Amino acid sequence: MARARRRRFRLWPIVAVLVLAIVVGVGAVALLFDPNTLKPRIEAAAERATGRKLEIRGPITLLASLTPGFTANDIVFANAPGGSPEPMLAVARVEGRIDPMELLAGRLKVVSLTVVHPAILLEINAAGVPNWRFTPATPPTPPPASLAT
Repeated sequence: MARARRRRFRLWPIVAVLVLAIVVGVGAVALLFDPNTLKPRIEAAAERATGRKLEIRGPITLLASLTPGFTANDIVFANAPGGSPEPMLAVARVEGRIDPMELLAGRLKVVSLTVVHPAILLEINAAGVPNWRFTPATPPTPPPASLAT
């Protein structure tokens, strides 16, 4: 019984150091990495996926904590061609939380997303096509022949 207590007692400093290292690591990334350098890549990926222009006009900031996150401000998503000149979506701020374990594994997994003050314009054009139907700029690649039936 006394040995088990000693082993548990020896593990606490190791666990505390690991947690502290994660917090310090996330904090260092937040201080040294400028997420605004990713704006062009994010905007280009959104345009490829939807065929519409996305603009992140405000700053993107990282939030360092045990559940790291980010905020992005003043986001505008273009309306469908032939639709109203107003954007389909305008958002004051987006707040997201990231799974820290996935981040440590080199993957980005957003576990929660909050949209603050959205303005959404849904409309149907004269041809009966809704503006929420998207046409990707690059069509998806077909599956490999081995997967196609």
